[in-house]
Amino acid sequence: SPVTQLHLCIAAAAAAAVLLYLSGGCSWLTVGLRLPGPPVARPCSQRIPRRCSSGAEASTQAEAYLLSWGLSEEQLSKVKARYGRDFNPKVEGAVKPKLNWLTDLGLTHLQIQRAVVAHPRLFRNELEFKLKPIAQWLLDIGIEKTQVGKMIARFPQLCSYSRELKLTPLVHWLSELGL
Repeated sequence: SPVTQLHLCIAAAAAAAVLLYLSGGCSWLTVGLRLPGPPVARPCSQRIPRRCSSGAEASTQAEAYLLSWGLSEEQLSKVKARYGRDFNPKVEGAVKPKLNWLTDLGLTHLQIQRAVVAHPRLFRNELEFKLKPIAQWLLDIGIEKTQVGKMIARFPQLCSYSRELKLTPLVHWLSELGL
């Protein structure tokens, strides 16, 4: 089906871009792959609507925590727009543990800010059931811990992918191609 082809195309482009980046061939943002079939999705900054609310005060504990953590008002507006209307993750249950986990992976404060702004839905993913298993899976297939952190910093959407439905088949496909 066209939807399946689009998902495969996006997954293949993402995997090829990650491998190209890890090999040192280019920076993440300069990868411009064109595969046959549907067009590859554009970067988040080009497809996110810019209708962000702005306010001098944080209206939730999560907003207050992210502001105290170093996000600017502009970055917080982007986070809220990309997360969705119901932006109000629990600070103790969702925000702090995930920021600490990203720090433990070796990401710098700036890298974490960029990852959160690029993909704030990280706060929706369960740490124990989604994020840590993805990182462990990446370690299991032979990627070093420092590289896992870099991959998540550059492409935080990776943490939202299904290992069984997207990542494992992608790795097998790339292996068959000899990559």
